[in-house]
Amino acid sequence: MKKLFYLVLTLAIGFAAATVVLSVRSCNLIDPDRPVTDHNIIVEKVVGMGKMELVQYQFQDLVAHEIIKDWWPDPKVLLFVKGEAVGCVDFTKIDSAAITHVGDSVLILRLPQPEICYTRIDHDSSKVFDTQYTFWEEAEMVEEAYKQAEKEILHAALKGQIIENAKKQAELVLKPTLEALTGREIHLQFPVMEPREGND
Repeated sequence: MKKLFYLVLTLAIGFAAATVVLSVRSCNLIDPDRPVTDHNIIVEKVVGMGKMELVQYQFQDLVAHEIIKDWWPDPKVLLFVKGEAVGCVDFTKIDSAAITHVGDSVLILRLPQPEICYTRIDHDSSKVFDTQYTFWEEAEMVEEAYKQAEKEILHAALKGQIIENAKKQAELVLKPTLEALTGREIHLQFPVMEPREGND
C-alpha cells in the first residue's frame, strides 16, 4: 500500500513539474533556443571632443605585398582596400587671443592649422583577393599589407591637398555660420604652412 502511495505521489509531482515547465515555456520565460548574453559595461573615460570634421577623402587601393626570399618562392598577398582620410580643425586650440575686433562690424578669427583627424581602412568593404606561398605567414602578411595601405592613404591625402581643402571648406561652412550668429563680418586666418621637405 505504501509503495503504491509513493508511486502515485511521485507521478503527481512529476506531472505537476512538467506542467509548470510547459506553462513557463509557453510564456517565453524559458526558451532553450534563445541566446542570452550578459554585459557588465562601465564608462572608463569621458573625453571632450573639439575637432570639427571638414573634408573627407575616400580611397580605393589594390595592394600587392610580398616578401623576397632567397631559397623559397616569394610569399605574396593581393588585397583590395577601401579607406578614408578626414581633415578637421581642432577648436580646443582656440583661445580669446585668437579673436581680434576690428571696429564694430568685423571679427578676425585665427584658426589652428587644419590637420588629418584620422585615416581608416573600411574592412567591411576591403577583401583579400589572392595569396601565394604564404603558408603560416598569411595572417601576418595580410595585417602588414593593411598597415601599408593605411600609410599610403595618409600620403595620398596629403599629396591631394587635404589640408588646403579643409581650409576652403572652413570658409564655406564656418564663415557664414559665424556671421549669422554674430551679425559681423568674419575673416578666417590660418597659420602659414612651411613647405615640407620631399613634398611631391
